[in-house]
Amino acid sequence: MAMGSAVPAFVFSLITAASAGYVLWRDRRPAPHGATPGPDGPYAWAWQDYRRVRRRAGAATLLFLTLPMCVGYLSELTLRTLTPGFPIAFIAMACAAFSFWQLLAWSCPRCGEVFGSPGLINQRCRHCHLPKWANGRDEPAGEQ
Repeated sequence: MAMGSAVPAFVFSLITAASAGYVLWRDRRPAPHGATPGPDGPYAWAWQDYRRVRRRAGAATLLFLTLPMCVGYLSELTLRTLTPGFPIAFIAMACAAFSFWQLLAWSCPRCGEVFGSPGLINQRCRHCHLPKWANGRDEPAGEQ
């Protein structure tokens, strides 16, 4: 029985270490090349990054909802078993969970803290109250 409880603890410690490593890497990440303040404002590169992370989370969710069913259906037709759909579902679920975790852990371009809360509806940073899509000149900018 000791082996059964050691495996989840080991997996949990690996996930925790990977999470901490990602957060440290994300906070030290420099602005992309050419991300100097320009006509779009100093936060334009950060909002582009946010849009990229948000699109990836949506695509991963769509794949999680459709890919395992398609693989299961095709494997049932050809192999007469649903077994290949289970590992695909697990991998797709892990990708979707990681993508949403990145979205929820996205840092504010002004203060560097986590921008939002578990609800994706928030329109301001919960720490410095920077409006979502702000261009850095103290006026809100609409989503492009």
